[in-house]
Amino acid sequence: MDRQQHSRAIQILARDLSVPEYEIQTIYETMLCNLKEGARIKDFLVILVSRNVKDMVENGCNRNLISESREAVEGIADQP
Repeated sequence: MDRQQHSRAIQILARDLSVPEYEIQTIYETMLCNLKEGARIKDFLVILVSRNVKDMVENGCNRNLISESREAVEGIADQP
């Protein structure tokens, strides 16, 4: 269920912001990973991450973050 909520949030953000879904997904997953570590109440992560991603894209921060996010995600995937 949790994964479905995040996938749906990514789809909605991509549609509403007119940004390709893969770009939103990269930013979203990186932000989710960062916030998930310290979150006590994980039920609100979808809302918090979605809001942060939306703010970043609307403020034009997405291009640099996308490349940084890809590097971070690839680094996490490479860890044993």
